[in-house]
Formats: sequence, C-alpha cells, structure tokens
Amino acid sequence: PLAGAIDADVQLDGRVPALRSRGRVQAHDLRSRGVALGRVEANWDIAAGDDAGGDPALALQLSARGLARGDQQVDHVEARASGSLRSHRVHLAAESSARLPAWTENLLGASGSGTRIEADARGSWGARADGWLWRAQELQVQGGARDAPAGTRPWLDARDLSGELALTDDGTLRWLRLAPGRVQLLTTALRWRSAEWAGTGPGAGLTLAAELETIDVAALLARVQPGFGWSGDLIVGGRIDIRSAERFDVDIVLERSGGDLKVTDELGNTQALGLTDLHLALTAHDGLWQFAQGLAGRNIGELAGAQVLRTDARNRWPPPEAPLDGVLEAHVANLGVWGTWAPPGWRLAGSLRTSASFGGTRGAPELRGQMRGSALGLRNVLLGVHLAEGELAVSLDGDHASIDRLSFKGGDGRLGVSGSATLGAAP
Repeated sequence: PLAGAIDADVQLDGRVPALRSRGRVQAHDLRSRGVALGRVEANWDIAAGDDAGGDPALALQLSARGLARGDQQVDHVEARASGSLRSHRVHLAAESSARLPAWTENLLGASGSGTRIEADARGSWGARADGWLWRAQELQVQGGARDAPAGTRPWLDARDLSGELALTDDGTLRWLRLAPGRVQLLTTALRWRSAEWAGTGPGAGLTLAAELETIDVAALLARVQPGFGWSGDLIVGGRIDIRSAERFDVDIVLERSGGDLKVTDELGNTQALGLTDLHLALTAHDGLWQFAQGLAGRNIGELAGAQVLRTDARNRWPPPEAPLDGVLEAHVANLGVWGTWAPPGWRLAGSLRTSASFGGTRGAPELRGQMRGSALGLRNVLLGVHLAEGELAVSLDGDHASIDRLSFKGGDGRLGVSGSATLGAAP
C-alpha cells in the first residue's frame, strides 16, 4: 500500500508435517492505486495433520469496512470458513449503500438503507496437476435490501447450487463453472443449462446458455403501477445465449407466449389491448449486432423495427463510432383506444403513422422519415377543451426534426404550431 498502517501477530508452532499457524492482522486507512480500505481485520487458526497426507483443520475470519474504488463503494464485507481444507463451510456477506431503482419498491417493498448480499456453501479444497481446485456444494445466495422491514422480498435468491473454481499454481483464475441451476430475479427466474467463466487460454471469457422463465406481465405491471388498472393473462418468456471468447456472440430473445393485457380506467371501463405479437431480439455474430422489435394488437396498432450496428467481432458492445442502419414503422389506426392511458378526463381521436430510417453512428444517431396524423382530436369536458380536425406532419432529417404542420380546429378558429429540434450526439 502507498498509505495506511498494518499491525500483525503471527505464530507458527510444531514440526513438519504437524504444523499449526495462528495469527491476526489489523490495518486501517489503506490506499493503493485508486483503491481505499478503511479498516480490515483477519484472524486464522490452521492446524496441519499428523502426517504429510493429513487434512489441515482451519478457522478463518475476515472483516473489512470502507472498501472503495472510484465511485464504487462497499461498506462492509465479512467472510468466515470453518472445518478443514477437504471439507468446510463458508459464509460471505457484503453490504453497500447502493440501492435498486426506486420503481422496484412497488415490486419488492422498501429498499432500506442499501443492499446486502449473503452466500453460504459447503466447500472442498484440493490440488490439481496444474494448480488448485475448489468445489462448492449446497451454495445459497440471497440479495436484498439492508435494514428493510419484515416481509420485504429479496431481489436475488438462489439455492442448492454447485460449481467449481480452478486456479493456476500462482493463483490466477483458470475457470469458474456452475452446474445447471436456477436463480430467482425480481418477479421471474433465470434457469441455466451451462454457465462458465474461463480466465486463461484461447477460450477465455463467458459462456452462458439460459432460459428466462415465464413472466406474469399483468401482475408485474400492477405492482409497478398499482393505480393504473392493469389486469390480464399476458405471459412473456425468453432465452439467453452468450459466448465471449476471442469473438463475442450473443442471442437474446424476449417474446409473448400467450395471453393479453387489459386496462380499467377510473370509471370502471375495461379495454383489452388485443395483443397478437410482442417480441424483442438481440443477436451479435462476427461483429454484426442486430436489434429487432415487434408489437401488434387489435386495439393499439402495430410497430416493427430492425436496427444493425457493425463493429469488431471482439467488442463486447458496439462503440459510439459504430455505424448504424435500421428502420422503424408504426401505425395506430384509432388513437381513441389509447385514451385509457391518457390522464383522467382526457380523450384522444384520429390516426397516426410513423415511418423512419436510422443512420449515423450509435453515439450520434440520425433519423430520416415522416410522422403523419389525420383527423386528430383532443377533448376534456371538465376543462372545456375540444380540439378536432387535427393534422400532424413531422419531418426527420438526420440530426434535425421539424414540425411542418400541427393544427386543430377549436371553436370558431384554428390552432397552429410549428418548430424544430436538434437530435444526434448533443440534442
């Protein structure tokens, strides 16, 4: 460390091979290359067997506070291990002031004063011909709000997992593998067939093949927006395949499995969306990133889009200068069905069509196309607003958007609006 203080007391007793090591280390205000550690304390007691083939008993404890690297900070980390090298129990807990976004409180309850993650496992440590291997069984991981009231749901919950961690002779991570398992995430779960991180060699990187279990979308939306009136039986599922070795390959799909959504307004009127299609897709192969969107419903209209980014096949994400191409088409034949989503008392009318193409780069996208609306109407009886016979014409040209025409008939006259906006890297 470049700064700080360390106090250590180490004892070594016995003769080879029956050695015993006990000790403690305390340190505070450590600083080194952008990493800071407020306080750390470690205690250990390791007793070797009576012969060279013995199984050393161990008892380890570690407590650290105020770990920071840049803007990232962990308030407290606690680790314990007890048993022997060949068979031991491990406990790890970490706390941070970082919290999930505020909207998740409707899903999970109060976010407390931060986040706490705990893990417990039964482990075994042994030697390999090319290094070391640690096996974990009965692994349980939970993540949730710190100091939250009783009844708050964890946002991460995994049970009965197993895996292996391999190190080289010098302690470098060789690979980390998880056996097929399942982890609960918010209101759904991720179930994987294979999950591995290789730290060395030509295949270094992540390999993940998993399915996102079905999501009850209506229940999810009802928790996020409890006063909106969501109901229905829409079910969405997905799959994830990632391979990040010398090249980065990914296939992610989220799509409707069945069902529909409904919305009930403040007067008790229920409107079904009439969904027939809902899907989002992302693929990346040989440096070609493709995004696709699709939405169709009898009462909400249709939307279809496809975008492409080109970059080096080794990139984990397209850089800002990656060239962008794509299209987006949207059509709403009757805006009146969207009235349920308008503020109370407001009613809409007319039709709207959008056709646009994408260009430029990811960091400075350019849009070219048109948005056209006809027979538009906006009404609020309580406020005395009644606009009709509306027309809309918006032109998109690169990093510039202009309202060519927006007019409504109101009473004995007409209201007209025009203007422009700059898009791109600095809108």
